[in-house]
Amino acid sequence: MESAPRNVQVRPLSSSTMVITWEPPETPNGQVTGYKVYYTTNPNQPEASWDSQMVDNSELTTISELTPHAIYTVRVQAYTSMGAGPMSTPVQVKTQQGVPSQPSNFRATDIGETAVTLQWSRPTHSSENIVHYELYWNDTYANQDHHKRISNTESYTLDGLYPDTLYYIWLAARSQRGEGATTPPIPVRTKQYVPGAPPSNITAVATSPTTISLKWLPPPVERSNGRIIYYKVFHVEVGRSDSEATITTLNKTHLILDELKRWTEYKIWVLAGTSVGDGPRSHPIIVRTHEDGNVKREFTN
Repeated sequence: MESAPRNVQVRPLSSSTMVITWEPPETPNGQVTGYKVYYTTNPNQPEASWDSQMVDNSELTTISELTPHAIYTVRVQAYTSMGAGPMSTPVQVKTQQGVPSQPSNFRATDIGETAVTLQWSRPTHSSENIVHYELYWNDTYANQDHHKRISNTESYTLDGLYPDTLYYIWLAARSQRGEGATTPPIPVRTKQYVPGAPPSNITAVATSPTTISLKWLPPPVERSNGRIIYYKVFHVEVGRSDSEATITTLNKTHLILDELKRWTEYKIWVLAGTSVGDGPRSHPIIVRTHEDGNVKREFTN
């Protein structure tokens, strides 16, 4: 399959001029006859409306008369006898002398429930002048944009995040002259936790000599840590070990335990689970089944 020009690099020569270099496609569709360099300050517009410049038999061009202190997005396309090939990945640059180019290879290397470790490579241009990096992230849970200044490093662990939440994260390098162009935002979804609390408001009532009716509410929303996809109900005769409990897994918040022994005390507890696993168990409650089917007895502690 035909590939795009590789390793496109852009650096500002002045506040209105930039130089662009690239390498030929790895697998061109025939002999490369030339290149077309597209550039714009509005990358949301279709490429056909971007400014462009044709380049013959060279892998370098200079573009001038640019708007000072603007961020340009650049893409390069190879031409062969078969026509135009695919566009290179977009690269951004700020027309300002002495500001760094965008960091490259920005990625998340370790994703947890409330933290994500990010890594990147230093900008190819003006990297020796970096004083620090500017990290930006958009929190789609609280719908806020955040910004943090971090030291001159090539990895950083961003913490204090919400579990099971999609974030967009992007990065720029800053020199004494100012902030360079940012990386494109990368999407990162934090992992789910298991629930942090058991189901609440558990009630259990003996409804006959062999049945107990149970109902409960989900854990509080702020402690559920993702979508609750199941509940486990445990019941065991009082006096027996918890490990002998019968477990019923279901995705409703009510259950009738049946085939129980008459006039027998049962210990019952419930837990909730996400796709990651079980949350903590509730405090057990003890209920005695009825003595027989005719007499309804009420017991108080």
